Amino acid sequence: MTLPSKELVPGDVIILPAGSSYVMECDAALISGNCTVDESMLTGESVPITKVTLAEDPSILFSANTHKNSTLFCGTRVLHVQTTDNAHVKAVVLRTGK
Repeated sequence: MTLPSKELVPGDVIILPAGSSYVMECDAALISGNCTVDESMLTGESVPITKVTLAEDPSILFSANTHKNSTLFCGTRVLHVQTTDNAHVKAVVLRTGK
């Protein structure tokens, strides 16, 4: 189902659309697929960054600081999504602007 971003809450699993670029409206952890993002609004870095799926290790607790390479931050522009198994690219919502 499609929902407006203002209806998202932490724990929701979202499907990242392919095709056009868009701005993330929440912080989310990538749980399948890969993304190329522009974080220049946050970091000033002009080179796009590749984000990868979180490692599936239940002994490691998630931390946005430790897992920066798997975290899509609010305000970043998603330039490209790529599936790794011909399924959807998914992320779990961590924080919203509410």
